[in-house]
Amino acid sequence: MVTHANSGSLAANQDRPLPLHGILIAFRVALLAACVFEFFECLEDRHAFEQRTWAGSTDGAATPLIGPLVVWVALPLVVYIVSRSLVSTPNLGYIALGAGLSAGFLPGLLLLAIVGFLSLFVQFSPVHYGIPMAISLLTFMASSVWILVSACRIGRATGDGLAFFVAAGLAFIGTGWLMHAVL
Repeated sequence: MVTHANSGSLAANQDRPLPLHGILIAFRVALLAACVFEFFECLEDRHAFEQRTWAGSTDGAATPLIGPLVVWVALPLVVYIVSRSLVSTPNLGYIALGAGLSAGFLPGLLLLAIVGFLSLFVQFSPVHYGIPMAISLLTFMASSVWILVSACRIGRATGDGLAFFVAAGLAFIGTGWLMHAVL
């Protein structure tokens, strides 16, 4: 008679590999979508500045704002590097911390992406790069949901719920504070 280990036991969970490839691929897709969005946002700002200077108005800055660049490119890059280094370790506690950091960071940017997507449709002036910006925002939203689901699955599979929830809570608070300070 063959006996199988209880699938809910700790010994059975330690032998099973964690699904880390999904969250890493989703992070790369989200980072690429954020960079594409910021690129087209800078092109749109430059086009609007050229239209204002052609019309004779010189108010407004010629340089792009640093706040959206930090929120859309630098912040996801830093979280990707830190989460990847934590998730790649063999220690289950560090893996839970990396997954919690990912899960706490992305809800704020997901809400910002939804607001940005909806704002494309309510502007009073034409958006010349609206379609690529909308596609990049939709891609970012889909990959953000993918990261959240993968992070919750990794947090559950590690069995270290306290580290996961503490990291997620601190990352959520820190992301909210940073968005308030930068934007």
